Amino acid sequence: MTGNAEVTVHFARLRDLMPVYPLNLTGDEVDVVRDLYCAVSSELAARHRRDWRRSDLDASAADAERWYAASGEILGVVERMVEEERRALRALYRKPGMLPRALWNAGHAPGNRRRARYDRTMERLRHSVLTAYRDYREQAGDLTPRIQGEHERQERRMRELRAQMEEEQREREPRERAARAAAMAGAPGEPVWAYAVHERTSTLPRRFEISLQTVSEVRATGREVAQTGLTPEEVQAALTEERERDRYTVVLWSHETGLALREWHESGKETEAWQELTGVLVDPWPRITEQSRWRQRYHGPSSNYFSPGGFGTY
Repeated sequence: MTGNAEVTVHFARLRDLMPVYPLNLTGDEVDVVRDLYCAVSSELAARHRRDWRRSDLDASAADAERWYAASGEILGVVERMVEEERRALRALYRKPGMLPRALWNAGHAPGNRRRARYDRTMERLRHSVLTAYRDYREQAGDLTPRIQGEHERQERRMRELRAQMEEEQREREPRERAARAAAMAGAPGEPVWAYAVHERTSTLPRRFEISLQTVSEVRATGREVAQTGLTPEEVQAALTEERERDRYTVVLWSHETGLALREWHESGKETEAWQELTGVLVDPWPRITEQSRWRQRYHGPSSNYFSPGGFGTY
């Protein structure tokens, strides 16, 4: 990558890509560097994405090349140093079957010379990793404020979009309310109503959905029952039939229809508005009673003491 052309840089936090404090190297300076961003592949960036914000950045090819090189260098150094630490541990505990935790067991302490050699090795490795951290901060430390600045711009843009959407909604609301009021003025007794029956699924009960066609569409798939151009009384009659098939069928009104009914009726409730239209107060969520559960389990009372569903078998 050369020149000033814009390219896409993907990124993730350094701390997400390396062992937790390799070689037990800790401290404030280490924490600061591990919290920096580094340039990675798009796959790694997607894997370590933490929120809704973009996991890429547009930057010059020269900057991108520098960031990717520095990121590859520090990750490579840490990987090599961790592997060298493993070799040093194996050399320290050459005795077969001895576990690393024996380091803390005085009864299995290794020889002084091997321990001294191990300590010198670890000091050198920690110095190498700390030097790599400092080199990375020097070479690619500017990537993090660039990303933070981009995040701030994204958040500011999101706030502006939300404010714009809220303003547009405030402007639409009076017009939409007026349209719903006009639709309800001509709705009582008129064939402008519809319903759809949605069969039970693994997560949802059987539903009878009512719509006022002048404010909302009827939602139904090809295998579901749907009827349009009905009066409120005809919709209520259809609901009665459906509840004869399944007494626990849930009743609901489509979103815009529910708004229209609540705004139209002084109670502010769909059920009472529907009662005003049809003369029937509907229970939208009929409950399964204890008695009905008992009947479902035992198939109802039986005149034969030993017949299926009777009590003779219990």
